[in-house]
Amino acid sequence: MLTNGSYRSILFEDGLNVVKGATDYKNTVITVTAKDKLNIKLASGGGWVARFEKIQ
Repeated sequence: MLTNGSYRSILFEDGLNVVKGATDYKNTVITVTAKDKLNIKLASGGGWVARFEKIQ
């Protein structure tokens, strides 16, 4: 999906207390390349979103 270069990745994922409240989430910003792998953990009925912006 990603081409060569580095990307700023903004992640929104289930928070630690998501089973108690569906509005609990964690926001993380990391730098990735096409060779990186992301481990995604989802709660039952949970969700995950990522946005990738190429770094100039």
